[in-house]
Amino acid sequence: QIVVRNLLTDAAVWMPDNPASPSHLPVLVYRGHNYKATAVRISPSGAYVASGDERGTLRVWALDQEEHLCKYEATHLLAGASVTDVAWDGESKRIAACG
Repeated sequence: QIVVRNLLTDAAVWMPDNPASPSHLPVLVYRGHNYKATAVRISPSGAYVASGDERGTLRVWALDQEEHLCKYEATHLLAGASVTDVAWDGESKRIAACG
């Protein structure tokens, strides 16, 4: 699962395993990878999140929708190797993934 939290409205640091952490900030949880997520990057536009997993799957999620829609999925990238990094171009139109 991928957890995204907007910290722009609060200077507090949120820790998922600490019950004393502030809980009033919105949390978006994206589920869909069948294997452990290994790379995550928010697009420059702020509209999408790209995530890669340990089996080479790349997913693009809509950040602006509560339904957590997966907009794109590519499986077995990098011949099934783990995605270790994801990068967006400056216009949020292209993604590069490496492993």
